[in-house]
Order: sequence, then structure tokens, then C-alpha cells
Amino acid sequence: MDDAWDEWMGSFNLLPKCLREAYDRPRRTENFEGRRLGGNRKGAECGTVLLPPWDASKQGILSFKFRTNEPNGLIILNTMTRAPKSNFFAVELLNGHIYIHMDLGSGAVKVRASRRRVDDGVWHELSLRRNGRDGKVGVDGQWNEFRTPGEASQMQLDSPMYIGGIGPPYAEIYIPPAIWTATLRQGFVGCLRDLTLSGKPVDIAHIARQQDSGAIKPSCHVIANQCGGQVSPCQNGGQCTEGWNRPLCDCSATLFTGPTCGRESATLAFNGSQHMAVWIGGTQGSRTQTEELVIRFKTSRPAGLLLLTSAESSSSDRLEIGLVAGRVRANVRLGDREKNLLAGLTVLNDNNWHTVRFSRRASNLRLQVDGTQPVRVLHFHLIALFYAK
Repeated sequence: MDDAWDEWMGSFNLLPKCLREAYDRPRRTENFEGRRLGGNRKGAECGTVLLPPWDASKQGILSFKFRTNEPNGLIILNTMTRAPKSNFFAVELLNGHIYIHMDLGSGAVKVRASRRRVDDGVWHELSLRRNGRDGKVGVDGQWNEFRTPGEASQMQLDSPMYIGGIGPPYAEIYIPPAIWTATLRQGFVGCLRDLTLSGKPVDIAHIARQQDSGAIKPSCHVIANQCGGQVSPCQNGGQCTEGWNRPLCDCSATLFTGPTCGRESATLAFNGSQHMAVWIGGTQGSRTQTEELVIRFKTSRPAGLLLLTSAESSSSDRLEIGLVAGRVRANVRLGDREKNLLAGLTVLNDNNWHTVRFSRRASNLRLQVDGTQPVRVLHFHLIALFYAK
């Protein structure tokens, strides 16, 4: 489908502007000169469109078309702001598949709507139909049925409907732990069109123009080969991968940060008896089912603490990462379950910089040091959410 047709159909690019200036600088290669590339750190922080709450108490129909080559991103989030904040609806792109989340107040359901990956750069259509607790969701005409648990049959939503991600201030937005892209601040970067709610078309392109000053662009133009120029857009050794109309720079193995690894990272020195506290989730703490942590360190000592979370007195949940006999150990405790992961093929207390990556997706744990084979634990038996305060 050509760009003229896309523009006539009201398509628009969700290309966040937060760090746009970093990508807008003229490049020394033909591939980048004069291009405007959108992007951000962890999602559509400034590329979000706000709609009124979805009025679908007893039943509802929703559909839209989307297009992207990025595997992760929050597309829609609508929640309840009043206590107990139990109702929510969300659509997310996770590992290349579309998932819907729904909670009517008596239990959440998570349904994979796509049968194959949809981060292939072509248009796909999602459709959702719900009547009370029963519903079905489909991508490109292939349907899956679902039923929400419990007795509740009405969906009460009063927050704005966030399209494309969530933006600051995050403390004011209730994020259900099951929606991993929201927890990780991964907004949708790509194109959307033909949004309908309960059978009524939404002129989302017009709303985007009213709310935004350039982050969301009309039509659906594609700028390919972001990483293939003579000069990489990722500076100082950052690794470049192709995003949707933007280069994605991985700076984790460098001493730099920013969208193109152009800003020197802050470096802290500790003497073995010092520490620094970072508060997570404000005064209420945070409940999560997913984490992504990257730490770089260098030391001559074979043992020492790198990171430790604390929790409220009634919870024993914790995450601890440190050096033991020159290797990296991650200790994860959730409820009465505990697991240790040990990584590093050689001793790491050699006064050279090393990169530690830890990630969790519910019961799946992953620990990696530098470029070595990651250590994984699959289906760690969870009985509690991780609570950090």
C-alpha cells in the first residue's frame, strides 16, 4: 500500500519526539542527511494520544490496523483511577505478538491474539468483541475466544485511554503488573489507522494534531536502512539495530548513554562501606512481574554487593546482585521461593569494565555477563509479585 493511500486513510506514525533532536542532526552520509527520525528511551513517552475512557460497560467492539517492525510496545491502556483500581483493558505488542489484557474486577485475563509474529513491517488488523464476561479477539481474521474469571461482568474505566504508550508523570497512572510493556515504559513505535470504538470511527489523526506538537506524524512513510550508512548513528561503540524509522542504539557495553550513546554516563566510586539508595515507585513502592536491569562495574575485589532491593516489612521479596568469588550471582526471592543464578566464565575482579544484564518475565529469569551465554531459569514457581520500596 503506497504512502498516498495511507495518508488518505488517516494513517499516522507514532514516532515519539522526546529525543527527536538527537536523531534530527544532519548526518555525514546520504542515508541520514536531512531526515527526521523519531525515537525515545523506553517507549512513546511524548508520542501518546489521550482519548476519553472507553464506554464499554456491558459490551464493546474495538478494531484498528497497525504496522511496525519493532517487537515490543504498549498500544492501548485504559484503567480505573478510583479505588480499588481493579478494572483495566490493554493491548500490547510483546515479542512480536499481540496480547490483550482485561479485568472486570474479579480477575484478569491475558490472551494472545496473534498466531504468528506481526512485527514484520506490513499492515495487520486487530478486532475485539466482548459481551459481558465472554469475548473474542482476532488478528487478520483469525479469532480466539476468551472468558474473564470471577463473577464481575461489567467493565468500569475512568482514566483516559492512552494510545501509543504512557507519558510522565508516571506516578499518576495505575499500571497493572501484568502489562509488561507498560512497566518497562515501552511505547508503540509504528503506524496506526482506522481505529473504531463500539462501531464508531475515531478521528485519531485529528486528535493527535490537537494534542501533539510534532511527535506523531501523518501518513505512514518508511525510512529503511537506519544502521547501514558509512557512519553509524550509534556513537562510541554503541550497537545499532533497525527500529521503525529510527536507529535503536544499545549503549550498555559502553561508558556512554543517550539515544545515540553520545552522552558520557555518570560513574560512581565506592570504597566497600558506602552505598546509594534509589527509591522505586514513589511512596507506595511498585509491584511488578517484569524487570530489566543493566549494571556496569569494575573492581579488584572478588566479593561485593552491586544491587539490593528492599521491601515492606510484611514482604520477603527481594532481588540481590553481587560478586561472589569473582563471579556474578543473582539471588531472587519471591514469597517463600528462592533462586540463585551464577554467571561469568572467568573471574571478573580484574579491574576491567564488565556488563551485567538481568531480566525477569514472571517466572522466567535471565542473567548474562558481557557477551557470554546467558544463564536462564524457566518457570520459577511464583506465588507473589515482586515488591520493591
